[in-house]
Amino acid sequence: MTATSNSGARNGNLLVTRVQPTTSALLVLAANPNRMKATIQNLSTSVTVFLAESSSVLSTTGLELAAGATLTDEETVTAYYGITASGTSDLRVAEVAS
Repeated sequence: MTATSNSGARNGNLLVTRVQPTTSALLVLAANPNRMKATIQNLSTSVTVFLAESSSVLSTTGLELAAGATLTDEETVTAYYGITASGTSDLRVAEVAS
């Protein structure tokens, strides 16, 4: 899905993808120097995802994104990797970039 975002004076392209992290680290969102905003939504009803900038992310070291939670990042352009402690999660990842 591609659309145009009009957020104040900033314009960019919106890309939304589905990512399903498991107990093995998975690239959730690639680094992008043109990123203006990223949103990661955990649509799972029971599986927590742990996020970090490194593929060595663990459930004991990553930032917790609980089932049903959303993370919005308007500051960084680095990659996000995700992993679960057990099971498979269902993420929607939206990125606005120029």
